[in-house]
Amino acid sequence: MSLLTRCPVCDTLYRVVPDQLRISEGWVKCGQCGDIFDASKQLIEASTDDVPQVEDEVLTPPTDVSSLSLQELPELESPGMVEDESTRLLVDSASAMMPAEADSIPEPECLSGPVPEPESVSEPEPEPEQVSELCAPQESLQVRWDDPPLLQTPGQVSETEEFIEPVPVDFLTKENPQTRWQNPYFRILLGLLAGMLGVSLLGQWVVVERNLIAAQHPEFKPVLQTVCDWVRCQIEPLKQIESMSVDSVGFRQLDKETYRLSFVVKNASTLDLALPSVELVLTDAQDQPVYRRVFSIQELGSMETVIAANSEWSSNVVLHVLAPAHHERVLGYRLLIFYP
Repeated sequence: MSLLTRCPVCDTLYRVVPDQLRISEGWVKCGQCGDIFDASKQLIEASTDDVPQVEDEVLTPPTDVSSLSLQELPELESPGMVEDESTRLLVDSASAMMPAEADSIPEPECLSGPVPEPESVSEPEPEPEQVSELCAPQESLQVRWDDPPLLQTPGQVSETEEFIEPVPVDFLTKENPQTRWQNPYFRILLGLLAGMLGVSLLGQWVVVERNLIAAQHPEFKPVLQTVCDWVRCQIEPLKQIESMSVDSVGFRQLDKETYRLSFVVKNASTLDLALPSVELVLTDAQDQPVYRRVFSIQELGSMETVIAANSEWSSNVVLHVLAPAHHERVLGYRLLIFYP
């Protein structure tokens, strides 16, 4: 049974067979306007009144292809090309104007690949050779064409294809940082720089802690003195006021303006420490300062500048206080030691 279908765009009629619609799932391409439509929705059953009685001639075996000349053979068009204007035929006038071979309504071109459906496109794609053979109008005429190459996504690349690694260009190749660290000369340079930084850090520590080093290791004092000559510094006795304390303080008035001050400074450290300065504050009856005086070691009459470890240093000084008559009487005192 032959059926007719109509292109919804240009109203061109085509004759189709059920097998053809089954293979292409109803989707065909109009050879006139190139529109792709579902032929199953536009089917018209062909009647004997509408189609001329030329079925016998159409169904007769075709003439051998080898006996035909090139001018007699119809030119085949690729699926992607649009047919000529002469392919648009009406059923009523086609039978009278065309020969017996062309009496049949032109068949719609079959799609070379699967036509995307609106909802689902998961159906398998038929092979190009099968589609072309099933859609051929004559069995004796074997027509074959190559489908246009389809774009392949990265996931569709065959696993058997060999991956060719690109060859890097010499002048565009960047130096690997790891090769620089593996260079022996570079390692030697880094070692020298690290050694110089270490020596510099050690020298800074020696200069800052020179007094402590000289107190703990007196044998290094000549070397430290040489270093100080280079950097223009001076080695002094170690100062640790937290290890010093005042014991046995006495303040006694000898006459109206003369007083005697006696005290003892104790060194509780295991190192020799520098002698501190002394501050004397005289107070009145309300314990308010009346006089304040700072005495250096030289003013206290001592020739020493260092107090030995775990030892004491005593001092006895006579003071003259010249006070006006209206000043209050001195009744108390405070004694402090510190490093200026």
